[in-house]
Amino acid sequence: GYCQRVGVAQAIIHKPPILVLDEPTNGLDPTQIVAMRNLIKSLAETSTVIVSTHIMQEVEAICDRVIIVLNGKIAIDSTLKELQKNNSMSLSLNQEMSTIEKPIVSLDGVESISPIDIDGDVHNYSLNLTAEASKVAPNIAKTIINNGWQLYRMNSEYRNLEMVFNEVNR
Repeated sequence: GYCQRVGVAQAIIHKPPILVLDEPTNGLDPTQIVAMRNLIKSLAETSTVIVSTHIMQEVEAICDRVIIVLNGKIAIDSTLKELQKNNSMSLSLNQEMSTIEKPIVSLDGVESISPIDIDGDVHNYSLNLTAEASKVAPNIAKTIINNGWQLYRMNSEYRNLEMVFNEVNR
């Protein structure tokens, strides 16, 4: 970790406008990793910081924008928030598919619903949405309440960067 920290210190001592860091947390212990992430975030306030890494958790922890290069070409260039969006939702109810399908799919923003599994009386479903989950969720909840169904779980599903990376590499 000492060599890694000295290398970063040498790179930032002259306050460059653009800073390229290759695997900046490699070889650091957990405490040093947190300190390095904080340092990178503070450097990004006054400089453009480019972090090259294969560790997607590092990107999620410190970056706002993500560029994934595949075979020497840019495969993705997007904000982290945009990449993590996933127009799907999971739902757990005490109702069978035949009861809920029409009322749920008829809602604006809901494209389809698919059963995942059944755990006792709890039926788990996946919803494909045509809009952001935060905009559709209130109407789904209202439909559930109005029909007197028991809701056990309803949450948005987000993609992590490993999922995005795997999608690009298929």
